[in-house]
Parts: sequence; structure tokens; C-alpha cells
Amino acid sequence: MILNRISDGISGPQRLTGLVLVIVNMFPILGVILQDWGIFQLASLYWVECLIIGFFSFAKVIATGCRDREPLKLIIATLCVLAFIIHFGFFCTMYGGLVIELLGERPRFSDVSGLALAEMLGTALRTSGSVITMLCVSHFFSFAWNFLGRREYRERSPAMQMLQPYSRIVLLTIYLIIAGSAITMLGEHFILLVILIGGKTTLDLALHVLSHVKPSETAAAESD
Repeated sequence: MILNRISDGISGPQRLTGLVLVIVNMFPILGVILQDWGIFQLASLYWVECLIIGFFSFAKVIATGCRDREPLKLIIATLCVLAFIIHFGFFCTMYGGLVIELLGERPRFSDVSGLALAEMLGTALRTSGSVITMLCVSHFFSFAWNFLGRREYRERSPAMQMLQPYSRIVLLTIYLIIAGSAITMLGEHFILLVILIGGKTTLDLALHVLSHVKPSETAAAESD
């Protein structure tokens, strides 16, 4: 069932955004080849991508909340927005802490703190700013094409949208932490880094397609 939904999505409405996702996700390979990126640089880049996903998820929660102008629903939407800021901020802090603790360059990152996270963000922006820009463009395009263009906001509540990104980023985070730790132990060989990027791209594409399947489309497919 899941494989069928991924296959249908890749050949369906998500085909264009999926193609953009794959192309943009291949650019870190150039960083590995031309700028000698290691596992920490890649992990920092993907942590910044998590922040980007959080930003657009925040915009989606607001958009779904503004859809209805009833006072009670607006209050609920406001609470969802505040809750999202708190729990997603906590998630990103924990994720960044794991990257520093498990993959950080010692003694440069001697501890996990807000300053260390800020330094990791600044380093990522300096060393991979062009790739981060392309990731922003990719996620904005997906937001405009799928969420606004295909009117996904009409079929989601603020509470549903608040939890929606976790099905994607949690699995990606687990994959990157486990794979990154394994590469750290085995040695940061070029082929292992390329495999990491390829695996992340494949998993990201599958989760992207699944996250943009509209409830009405799922119901229609199950009734066929």
C-alpha cells in the first residue's frame, strides 16, 4: 500500500516537486568533492534543513488556522501555533545537540549549548550557504505548488498540520544520526558520504510524497 502510494505520487502531482527535491539533494556531493566536506558538515547542513522545514511548517499552521474566522477556531489555531513553536524548537535543539555531541569536531565544540548551536548555524551558512539557499527554494516551491496550489490547507486542521512534519523529519533524523555515527567510526571515506547522501535523498523523496497525499486522494484510492 505505501509503495503504491509513493509510486502514484512520483508519477502524479508530486512529480515536479519531487524532481526538484532530488536535484537539490544531489548538490552536497559537490561539497564533498570540491570542498572536502565531512560528516559534520553534512549533518550541520541537514540540521539547517530541519529549521527550514520548521519555518514552512509554521507558515502552514498559520495558513490552516486563518482559513476559518470563527472565534473558537481562531483561538485553537493560535494555541496550535504557540505549541508548535515550543515543541519544534525543543526538537531542533535536541537534534542539533545530538549532531554536536556525536559528530562534532572536538575540542571546537566542547559542550552543547545555545552558543554552540549558533556557531554551528553560522558555520553552515558560511560553508554551504549556496546549498542552503537551494534547499530554501526547493521547500518554498513545494509549499507553493502543493500546499497552496493544490489547496492542501483546505483538508488539514491546525492540529493536524502541527504534527505533520514530524513523520518526515524524525525518520530522517534517526537515519542521519545512525548513518553519521557509523561513518565516523568507519572513517569518512568519499563513497560512504555519497551513500549517506543517496540514502537521505531516497528516504526524503519517499516521505515527501507521502506527506503530500491528500486525505481525499487516499480515500479515493482505497475505494477503487
